[in-house]
Amino acid sequence: AEKVCPVQYSSDGVAKPVYLDPFQFNFIIQVPGQTVAVHLDAPYFWGASRFQFPQWLLVCMVFSDLFYDKFIHQVQVVGYLHQWTVGEEKKVGNGGEFVFYKKNDNTSSDSMSIGVATPYPRSGTLVDGSKVLHAAKVYRPEVKAPHLDKDKVSFLKYVGGDRWEIQSNGQTVANYTTNDLRISIVYRAKCFHSKEEADKYNHFYDDASNIMSLEGILNTLKADLIKTKGVRKEDLDSISNLDL
Repeated sequence: AEKVCPVQYSSDGVAKPVYLDPFQFNFIIQVPGQTVAVHLDAPYFWGASRFQFPQWLLVCMVFSDLFYDKFIHQVQVVGYLHQWTVGEEKKVGNGGEFVFYKKNDNTSSDSMSIGVATPYPRSGTLVDGSKVLHAAKVYRPEVKAPHLDKDKVSFLKYVGGDRWEIQSNGQTVANYTTNDLRISIVYRAKCFHSKEEADKYNHFYDDASNIMSLEGILNTLKADLIKTKGVRKEDLDSISNLDL
């Protein structure tokens, strides 16, 4: 996982150590017919995170490359825990592959090139999900997942004997075995060079003056639009922050 973090060197040419600061563990259980849409994980900066700003703005900051000096690199590990076994029909060709853009730009010839990783049991994928667009293909696309009303209380429940049920408002709407499920665990950690640096970041927001201002972020993005896209300053100034 440490190899996902970019190598940085000291002034004397020695590679700096890598210290991973874990901050998220998720279990994801998918039933046939489900997918994970294309997305970017929540980015973090020195002075800006999902706790101060909307994630779409943080993503704009990532792809602008205007805040790179404050960007916190991350590691995302997706490990597959489902119990498919070699030789079973569900092993390969059933969808659910981890897919990602190999390059997140529109200038290179392979900018739209897609990487694909089959979710073999006890395998895993490692990327920086805060700067690599990624998703999962529909798992067993020939199966239609049950429709769940957003206003009803719905959940997947283990009922014993290797059996699972989707229940919605107390009614069973679908039945599965463990072998029907695509199961993964997601681990995310921030990349630092030492525990001291990680501790500094974790207490960075205790001082409100360390937080970037919304005006400062938007003004930086506006200045880049004027410089690189030829947008007139007067036109940008006439747009409210919300509409911008």
